[in-house]
Amino acid sequence: MRRLPAIAAVCGVLAAVAGCGGSGGSGGAASSSTSSASTAAAATSTRAAAAPVSTTRATRSKPESKPGPASPARAYGSIASYGHEAAGGDRTAVVAALHGYLAAIAAGNWPTACGDLSSTIKRQLAAVLARAAGSGGDGCARALQALIGRTPQSLRRAQMRVRVIAVRTDGDRAFVLYRSPVMPRATISMLRESGRWTAGVLANVPGG
Repeated sequence: MRRLPAIAAVCGVLAAVAGCGGSGGSGGAASSSTSSASTAAAATSTRAAAAPVSTTRATRSKPESKPGPASPARAYGSIASYGHEAAGGDRTAVVAALHGYLAAIAAGNWPTACGDLSSTIKRQLAAVLARAAGSGGDGCARALQALIGRTPQSLRRAQMRVRVIAVRTDGDRAFVLYRSPVMPRATISMLRESGRWTAGVLANVPGG
C-alpha cells in the first residue's frame, strides 16, 4: 500500500522535531543541525511518497461495431431454408396473392378475403362458425369478420404494408417471410389451387 511510506515519513518528521527540544550549547546546535537535516530529508521523503505514480498504459480505443440486420436463416429459423427461393413469375404471383388478401382484410371486405383463402381454411372456418352458431351454410365471411374484424382498421391497414424478405416454394406450397410496421417478423403459408395462389392460414394481424 502506498500510504505506509508516507506515514513512516511523517513519523520521522515528528521524531526529528522532538529531538530539537534538547539542551542549548554546541550539543544543542549539533542536535539542531541534525534535526534540520532530518526534517528536510523527511519532508522530501513525504513529498515523494505522496506523489501519485501512474501505472496505467494509454490504450487506443476501438470503434464500436454495430450489428447488421439478421439474416433470414437467423431471423426466421428453419423455414428460411424450406424448398427453394421463388423467382420470376412464381414469386410475383405469390406476393400479389398475399397483397390482395391483406388488402381485403384491411378494407373489411370479408367475402373477398374469404375468396383469397385456400379451400381447406374456408371449410374449417365455416365449420367452426356453424358449431358456434348452431346453424349451417357458408359462414366463411362471417367467421373472418368475427375473428379479425374486431382488430382496429388502422392496424389492419398497417399490416398491409409488408416488406417481403423471402418467398420459399416447393411445388404447390410456399411460405412468405415478411415484416410490416406492426409485425417485425412474420410468415404466412400459401397454397396453389387450380393454378391460383391462396392463403393457407389466417393473416397474422395483431389483436385478431
